Amino acid sequence: MKNETAISGKEAFWKSKGFGTILVFVGLCVVFSLLSSTFLTVANLLNILLQVSTMIIISMGMTWVIITGGIDLSVGASMGLCGVVAAMLIKYCGVPIELGLVISILIGGTVGLANGILVTKVKIPPLLTTIGMSTAMRGLAFLICDGATIFGLPEGFDVIGRGYVGIVPLPVIIAIAVVVVFVFVQQKTAFSLKTYAIGGNEKAAYLSGVKTQQHLIIIYIIIGLLTGLAAFINASRLGVGIASAGENMDFDVVTAVVLGGASIAGGSGKVQKTVLGCLIIGVISNGMMILNVHSFAQQLAKGLILLAAIGADTIRTKKEI
Repeated sequence: MKNETAISGKEAFWKSKGFGTILVFVGLCVVFSLLSSTFLTVANLLNILLQVSTMIIISMGMTWVIITGGIDLSVGASMGLCGVVAAMLIKYCGVPIELGLVISILIGGTVGLANGILVTKVKIPPLLTTIGMSTAMRGLAFLICDGATIFGLPEGFDVIGRGYVGIVPLPVIIAIAVVVVFVFVQQKTAFSLKTYAIGGNEKAAYLSGVKTQQHLIIIYIIIGLLTGLAAFINASRLGVGIASAGENMDFDVVTAVVLGGASIAGGSGKVQKTVLGCLIIGVISNGMMILNVHSFAQQLAKGLILLAAIGADTIRTKKEI
């Protein structure tokens, strides 16, 4: 009986959604380690984690958004706006760095609130809502700073983005802390159950007592708050506020979530698997950079990976139906 259980458990693992993603990640690591002797060094592995830290932070919120059947393509533009406003307030208005961080987070949350209201109250589809919001926020960011880069920021501004605890970059520690919180909420709270219920069937969730509109607004606020946090970390790491910050971030985050096994149709996904999706993107970018592959080729690879992931998800969904 035990042997039968063990065999069935192995079969379940081999056939699980996450196994293919793990296989891709391991395969990429093996290939790049064979092609470059510097890939598997501690310094480079920490560099990969640093590169994907802001992506991981935002992707935690994006996972919940996609589980509900929505999407948020405004996170990249929101990063630019949050970073520029925070940097300008710190430089020109003498706002303390800590308060600048809080303001950045609150601006992101406000953008998320606006998205949530437009999606739930005005009934604009999430895709169209967040594309429009992205265009507006990117334009607002450039308008506020007149297209200029905000530099000459005070000492200490770069601590959260460039600081270390031992040999581990501070942004990596922040990202890990965010992941831990989201895993806990996912596994231990009713909030997570309501999120999956909405993604599975929003009308049924409403009839069962879930305040669907309120819950969706909270979800969009959460991803907005996380975007504001990531924006400040990014600005701190660069040492400047720049309106173009966050370009392609929404694309990378959505790719990571889908790579992690979340269904673009909603109803399924795990935040810990999303982390693996982020690491895959980080490994691809880092490995290609080490091998001096052109940046356009990197974009091509990411695009093909996203198409493959969505295609696999679509085929899997049809089979389940």
